[in-house]
Amino acid sequence: MRLETIILAGVVVQSFVGACLSLVLALSNEQLQTIVFWMMGSLALTDWSYNQIIFPIILVVSVVSLFFIKELNMLGLGEEAAHHSGVSVQRTRFLLLILASIVTGAAVSVSGAIGFVGLVVPHIIRLMFGADYRVILPLSIIGGAIFLVGADAVARTILAPRELPLGVITAFLGAPFFGYLLRRAKRGFF
Repeated sequence: MRLETIILAGVVVQSFVGACLSLVLALSNEQLQTIVFWMMGSLALTDWSYNQIIFPIILVVSVVSLFFIKELNMLGLGEEAAHHSGVSVQRTRFLLLILASIVTGAAVSVSGAIGFVGLVVPHIIRLMFGADYRVILPLSIIGGAIFLVGADAVARTILAPRELPLGVITAFLGAPFFGYLLRRAKRGFF
């Protein structure tokens, strides 16, 4: 499938889902702030009962993903090298995409879209500790949790007694970091 087709399909799906979300917003009178906070990502609307639902999912997906460390390290060398090393590249990518979709869906269902956590933290871990997924994967799980708790503390205190949506804080931290990475990659250092 061509890249342009994938991008256009993403735009179409996003437009349709955006229209559905706008309809829900227009029809909800008293739940507007709750919906807005969920859209921007927030832990303020959750309580510990949600952990009973998503913790087992996140635990199982995290443990299963650890079984793909060898394949991830091989894929880091390139698809051709991974294939010649005995990795089924298409199968591995498909299974990892399924695992990532499951854990992302579980997290977003509870907290909304909190951007950049899963993008910034692994890049920082990689810059600090190298490209070995035996290190990157477990430290990214722990580091992501620490980053999320720290950002949530900032979101709850920076404008106290008001609370900012958590996604606002992670975007303010993540967007400049990715700008830096893009600039660095453009110069050929990445």
